[in-house]
Amino acid sequence: MVKKVAGAFALVMLILPGVGSSVYAQQDVSALTGVVTDKSGAEISGAAVKINDARNGDEQETTTQADGTYHFLRLQPGPGYTLTVSKDGFETQTISNLYLAVANTRTQNVQLEIGSINQTVEV
Repeated sequence: MVKKVAGAFALVMLILPGVGSSVYAQQDVSALTGVVTDKSGAEISGAAVKINDARNGDEQETTTQADGTYHFLRLQPGPGYTLTVSKDGFETQTISNLYLAVANTRTQNVQLEIGSINQTVEV
């Protein structure tokens, strides 16, 4: 009986450090999500969405889905993010100085204005 308890305890002690480190690693990231719409509130699919981390120059890109949503997962938490959304026939929208909190998903919806391809609006 003592050998079984000691063996189980040893097994738990071997597994526990690995479980703890993976839990902490998952909490050290952030995410950003949102919906891209036009002025009337209609979702815009196929818009190009970029996120840039000014601290290290990292950039990720995605495209909005049919319902206008976009998602960036596993971002490093902190300040200094810039979000840029563009679509042909709309003004490009740039949102600067976004802060992403640790273990949190920030929602940043974006509304695009109808315009020419060359116009850019910075917020």
